[in-house]
Amino acid sequence: MHKAIAASVVLLFVVAGCASSAPSAENASAESATSPEILIVQTSSLPAAARYVDGALPVQYALRVENRAAEAIKLRQVTLQSVSQGAYYVAPTSKPFDLTIGPAQRQEVQMQVTAQAGQSVVGNNGPVTLRVTCKFEGADGKSFQQVVMRRVNERTDISGEQ
Repeated sequence: MHKAIAASVVLLFVVAGCASSAPSAENASAESATSPEILIVQTSSLPAAARYVDGALPVQYALRVENRAAEAIKLRQVTLQSVSQGAYYVAPTSKPFDLTIGPAQRQEVQMQVTAQAGQSVVGNNGPVTLRVTCKFEGADGKSFQQVVMRRVNERTDISGEQ
């Protein structure tokens, strides 16, 4: 009997702890409405003759950040890395920035990384999934980060051409 009571008390605390720590739907939607929107596209490609080159590849990206908050934010750092087998592999690569983005404004930055050729059937111009981590500073001086997964070169066909 005592074991059943003890187990129910422990269960009550676990349920209460989970309920109090879970974000409400209202808070989650408010947070997503003010979180920066991050888009990334690959702006470089290899010519058909070099699609199957082994070794290091220079890859260029354009990153657009849209500030959906009511106050300015500063982009401080961007880290890119690939997350799965794709046309090429990007090791974690970071670049510092000092870019202020006003409320309801968009800014674009360029970033180049060195990638390693992959084993894709479409060659080095095929799709790649990237993990993009952006570190920001709010108007209050507090740092926060936004992490998104984005796929680049999605429209590549089996020949490696877009």
